[in-house]
Amino acid sequence: MLADTGYFSADNGEACCGQKIEPLIAMGRDSHPVPLAERLAPDAPEPETANPVAKMACKLKTKAGKAR
Repeated sequence: MLADTGYFSADNGEACCGQKIEPLIAMGRDSHPVPLAERLAPDAPEPETANPVAKMACKLKTKAGKAR
């Protein structure tokens, strides 16, 4: 599920995961322009946590997450 920052909350992230829906809810505005080094950096590995909000935050920072 893609949603803008107005829908972001830990409860909404957990509710999506409870229904087996992958949440990609914007957590705030990105600063622009994004520094070149940050744009070219490899994606960070997904955190080893059960926290759906932490996982979603990591996915939003990947190249695929930003493209979506």
